[in-house]
Amino acid sequence: PIKFATRQHEILFLLSIGLSQSNAAQILNISRGALASVVNNVLCPKFGIAGSSTKILVDKAIAMNYDKFIPKSLCKPFIIILDPNILDKYFNEFSSD
Repeated sequence: PIKFATRQHEILFLLSIGLSQSNAAQILNISRGALASVVNNVLCPKFGIAGSSTKILVDKAIAMNYDKFIPKSLCKPFIIILDPNILDKYFNEFSSD
């Protein structure tokens, strides 16, 4: 297996599940140029890809099952509130309390 820094793994995963560079950059809160730089200068060389082909990178990543490993940094817990009374009482920013 290839070793990745956290940000490299995030980028590789997001691209390998079908997101565009622009969408992945937006999710990671980085510029598309910064993401493209990681793809061109780090990820493609790690996969032995001459040049900077995101398509070839994604194809190789999927073939190696990197699309199956979600980076921990992208796993965010959340709460689903079904009772509107709880929502209003505890989470309403505009409450008059």
